[in-house]
Amino acid sequence: MNTPAEIPASFHLFNACRLRSEDSTNENYAADLQRALRSELASADAARLFFQSTHVTASMASICRSIFRRLSKGDASSEASIYRLGASFGGGKTHTLITLAGAAKYPQLVKKDETPIPAKFTPSHQVRIVAFTGENTDLEQGARQEESGRFRAKSLVGQIAWQLGGESSFQQFKIYDEKMTSPGSGDLEELLGEQPCLILIDETVQWLARLMRDTRFRDKLPNVTTLFSALAKAVENRPHSVMVITSPRDGSDAYPSETRQLHHIFDEINKVVSRTATETTPSDSVDLPAILRSRLFSDLDEVARQQVAEFYAGLCQRSSSLIPPHPPNLTAKQWFLDHYPFHPDTLSIITERIASNDTFQYT
Repeated sequence: MNTPAEIPASFHLFNACRLRSEDSTNENYAADLQRALRSELASADAARLFFQSTHVTASMASICRSIFRRLSKGDASSEASIYRLGASFGGGKTHTLITLAGAAKYPQLVKKDETPIPAKFTPSHQVRIVAFTGENTDLEQGARQEESGRFRAKSLVGQIAWQLGGESSFQQFKIYDEKMTSPGSGDLEELLGEQPCLILIDETVQWLARLMRDTRFRDKLPNVTTLFSALAKAVENRPHSVMVITSPRDGSDAYPSETRQLHHIFDEINKVVSRTATETTPSDSVDLPAILRSRLFSDLDEVARQQVAEFYAGLCQRSSSLIPPHPPNLTAKQWFLDHYPFHPDTLSIITERIASNDTFQYT
């Protein structure tokens, strides 16, 4: 947003807004669940910084509360055990998974109200986290499960077994991993155990795309559907367990066949669980200004923000042609204030034009 000469120099953009230094050189700006567990969530201090740079939308807060209510209270919570996060690329799906993982990994931050989960929902036992990222799974060689690369998991069940029980559990389920078949829900239920467990499954359509497009693995698709159904049933039967799966928004053109296959998987899941999977969108276009403020800037001068919004609102009063389209229940000043330090027209180009491309990384 350009600041006219009538506004004091101290309120000019580069004086009033400080960029986060780590973002200026970050080549991996798009959220990555596996990377986050190694870096952004590597320690409590790192997780604290992550939460400080995260704008929690109303939808994200609601999702987090529901999930942690089940993790902490079990069946007494009456919350769903399966969640589907649907949004465009860069629409907050992975960021929500990282938020959940950070709160689960560091309950002390929850107790200090440094996360979007109220302290009363802190589980009494440490939550075990299972993180699966479809794009990072090598179908032929398998994903490395430890530093030496001696143990590699080719399927979702192999990664779950390793992350929950290490080598002994992995060996128990190795035959299913190698053949990419599904164990029974009872075996998976035993693997989950009684301790709270949070299963986070990201980039599922990318994983399905590789299965569907590689003739060597295409016949494994029915096994994937069977596995998800068995896993969903096992999660439901373990009252302190939750599974969260991301998927593209409905009508996405990026992976049409794979998205339809994923919808089929959800249909099968809903047949075996008593409570239908909860479907929600982590963020919407109205959340974008606040998300970008949190992600891009470490500090904003609130006095400058008010001054700039008032100045531009004054310009609009003198010339109605300058007023950007905004909801009738908001004043021009509030509209500029909500979008600061971006001009509303700039973000509308992103939300209404560029974001119509299904492969566009939204934030």
